[in-house]
Amino acid sequence: MPEFPGRGNVRLERRFATDTIAEFARGHTPSDILRELVQNEYDAEGSDLELDFDEDTLTVRGNGQHIGPDGWRRLSVMMGTGVVD
Repeated sequence: MPEFPGRGNVRLERRFATDTIAEFARGHTPSDILRELVQNEYDAEGSDLELDFDEDTLTVRGNGQHIGPDGWRRLSVMMGTGVVD
């Protein structure tokens, strides 16, 4: 691990996932992810949320508002893949 003067040992970690969802999931617990899915539907003013758990998949359906172009732009910046204008 690299050492920085005056800082002691600092652990640097670099992780790469195959996609954004996998990287998000790696940094959160299952309960964090479920909480985020419910909060997203609530924020989108949805009145129905369905989560289907299969052996190797999770399917999420809701009737909240879709994310518009501005929302996707904000998300891309938050995830480090977008450009701030």
